[in-house]
Amino acid sequence: MKNFFLVEAPTSREESFLLLHKAKNLPDDQREFYLFSRFSKRMKRKNFKQNTQQVYAESVARFLDFVYEASRSSYVMNNEIEISDLIYAYGNFMLYGKDAEHPLANELADTLKKDRLTSPTSLAQPIDASIKFYLEVCLTFAESGYSDPLFGSLFYSKQEQRSSAEKAKIRENSWLAGMIKGSVKRAIPKRGKLFPGSHQQNTSTKSHPYRIKPLDIEHSVNLVRQKKSQMKRMFHRDMALYSLLLATGCRSHEALQLRLCDMEIQENGDADIFLNDPAHRTNPGLTQSEAKKLTWKGRQTPTTFLIYPFIDLFLEHLQKYFDTEYSSKVNHDFVFQKANGRPLFTARRDSLNTVFKEYLRNANIPVTRGLSRHSLRHTYGTYVLNYMPVPGNSMPGLPMHFVQIIMGHASILSTKKYAKHDDQILNSYILHANNHLRQTGERSVEKTRLQFHQRQVEKIEQIVNEIQEGDTQ
Repeated sequence: MKNFFLVEAPTSREESFLLLHKAKNLPDDQREFYLFSRFSKRMKRKNFKQNTQQVYAESVARFLDFVYEASRSSYVMNNEIEISDLIYAYGNFMLYGKDAEHPLANELADTLKKDRLTSPTSLAQPIDASIKFYLEVCLTFAESGYSDPLFGSLFYSKQEQRSSAEKAKIRENSWLAGMIKGSVKRAIPKRGKLFPGSHQQNTSTKSHPYRIKPLDIEHSVNLVRQKKSQMKRMFHRDMALYSLLLATGCRSHEALQLRLCDMEIQENGDADIFLNDPAHRTNPGLTQSEAKKLTWKGRQTPTTFLIYPFIDLFLEHLQKYFDTEYSSKVNHDFVFQKANGRPLFTARRDSLNTVFKEYLRNANIPVTRGLSRHSLRHTYGTYVLNYMPVPGNSMPGLPMHFVQIIMGHASILSTKKYAKHDDQILNSYILHANNHLRQTGERSVEKTRLQFHQRQVEKIEQIVNEIQEGDTQ
């Protein structure tokens, strides 16, 4: 961001995140954006999950960076606008960047270097929800007459356009907290979205591709069988982590929070791995700030169901990780560590995903939009639902309710998203049929149709014979 630092709050604070201004001439005791701190505290008191708090904090911080930059723009200098106007401009800014037709969005896309466009799905869901929640917090403080020292003079630079009374009003009340108290209230819709255009675009069809893409099973094997890079100090740790995700289909945070006491490895090479809610047990050795980063989405069973060949690859890399990279001189028993020995689950998600994509490139796997560590869980779910050989069954794939259990889904609806790859299976059938027809010629279409009707007649004859046999008994 150009104007702010988003930082994790110290453990002495109730908030999870703080927003600090970068201005050089601002006293340190005025750098904290108090309304953002209240917003962060409200999320904590409402028991938002840690990952949700981080996503919301990042979304609102970027919005405030846009708002602050807008306060110094030529567009705002020459136009009277309210919060609802800025929200509309922000939607254009996020979706279209430097190609936005809105003059403010276009101007700020250049000054804020908005090169990567935001998807309508992201704008219509987490970004919309986080900014709406933030504005609701602002409204609470605006109605109580709170004056924020940082944003109290947000539009004070428009001196030549404002009367003395207006300037006094700006000093009295922060613009974001209600420079015009009805402005925030008018900006929050009672129903619907802050960005209705993106919402309509996102929901115009009943079905759309799922955001996270699974990694092809062949690419997955290549990923965890790649040669060690001398540049990667924790190579076997990373390969063990990816192999575990592929072998069990667990969520990334479940794998990262795995402890030594959760693994039972037998002498014959078999392994049992259990995933347990950290809130239901003590977690010795963690600092208070580390413990705050423990998270849990929930699963139906702690038991995992391991698939070949990834379980063997996991155990192979795990042994090398313990032999060459793992530090036993720590006061915790979390399996996956950072290079300094502290638990890996405390690392930033974006840095973990950056490392993952580097490994994809090293394995000559195309890095496309939608690929992340979570893709490995989707690989597992797609494989066991659609492709896994099942003894005694003519068709591959486990029943969906079994997949629901082994994936830890509370609802079958979460499992059904993996069935979207049925179109790939159907496509392979169609491709096989088309190749057969191309090889045998167009007359084979008539023959195929005749064979279909013959099979139907045979089924009818079989039913008639079964009825006749039943009558004679």
